[in-house]
Formats: sequence, structure tokens, C-alpha cells
Amino acid sequence: MSDLEKWEFGSLEWCQFAAKIGVELINQAKLDLSEFEWGFSEEYTHPPKRLLAGRDRVGWHFMIRNGKVSGGASLPDECIKLPGFHVAIEWALIAHASSFIYDLKGQEKRMNDEKELFKDLDVAGIRSNINIFKSEPIFPPAIGKALMD
Repeated sequence: MSDLEKWEFGSLEWCQFAAKIGVELINQAKLDLSEFEWGFSEEYTHPPKRLLAGRDRVGWHFMIRNGKVSGGASLPDECIKLPGFHVAIEWALIAHASSFIYDLKGQEKRMNDEKELFKDLDVAGIRSNINIFKSEPIFPPAIGKALMD
């Protein structure tokens, strides 16, 4: 990671990079893409204004459609309508660097900190709803393997 440029989570550059990696991993797997009609998207709600970069919605996607994989720093309806994994979640709930702060023993502290974050969001008038829109197959085995490898 030290050789890669780093961007703030959810920034336009971060979303472009995340989508690019997903597309590259699927292409490198040499799958028969004609077998899939599948999408993945993440929308980050209530982001800091500095992350909007001219966007109305902050997020990213990649999808396999018509035998081709594509993606980007956008949330197109054509992707979200595909079977797969689609989530809309408050930016603050997943923007933290918990993997750097907490180890396996620290998960109880992380859960307690998360409860405080939910309370703070409620006080700020932001509903703490995580909306996951998924349909089968969430991650077809071949795609899951491509993304994990």
C-alpha cells in the first residue's frame, strides 16, 4: 500500500480507485462474463460536504452486464437493478479506520464506540439505518474468488 496514492474514504478519487480495482480483478480472472448479470454498489449517505466533488450521491460500483465488466465513482440505476450486493450506509459508520485502531481483542471496545456513534448520529438527526439491497446470488462463487484473489 505504501506505493499507492492515498485518498480520503469516499472521495471521488477513492471511489474511482475502488471501482477500478474491482473491474481489474474480475478481468484478470478470465471468467466467461457472458454467464453473469451481476452488480455491486456502495452508497455513502450523509458524507462531509468536502467529499461531494460535484456529485449528488457519493459511492461507487462495478457490474457485469452484456458480457462486459464496468465500474466507476457513480451509482447507476442499471447496476443497482442487477442481482448482486447493493448497500446504502452512513459514511461515518464505515469511514473510521477500525482495522488500524482495534485488533481482535479490541472488538468489544469497537462495538461500544459504535454504539456511541449511533447515538451521536441520532442526536444529529441522522437515522442510523443500514440499507442493504441484495438479491441472489450476492457474490457468485467465481466472482467472489476473483475479488478475494
